[in-house]
Amino acid sequence: MERKERLQKESQNLTIHARKRRQQRGFSQARIDIVLEFGNRRVRNGAYVYFMDKGARAKAERRMGRASYRRVESELGFYVVKSFKGDIVTVAHRKQRLKW
Repeated sequence: MERKERLQKESQNLTIHARKRRQQRGFSQARIDIVLEFGNRRVRNGAYVYFMDKGARAKAERRMGRASYRRVESELGFYVVKSFKGDIVTVAHRKQRLKW
C-alpha cells in the first residue's frame, strides 16, 4: 500500500471523541497526517503517542520542502494518540514537554 493511501485510510479511523476534539481544537486532517507521517512515536498508557520533536521537524522540512514546511511549522505543537488497533483516540495541544 502506498504512503498516501495508508494516510487516507488512517485519517478515516477517528473515534467519535477524536472527531469532537479535532473540531473543538481546530486541527485540520492535513496537520494530523503530517504528525502521523513524520512525528516520533512512543508507547504510553496502552496507546501510541505521535509528536513532533526537533528531529521530526527537520525530517518533515527535508521531505516537504522548506516553503511548504514553513507554512505549517507553527501549527505542529500538538500530539496524536492512536490505539494499537489503528484508531485515532484524541488530539491535544502540547502545552508542556511530554514526559516519558
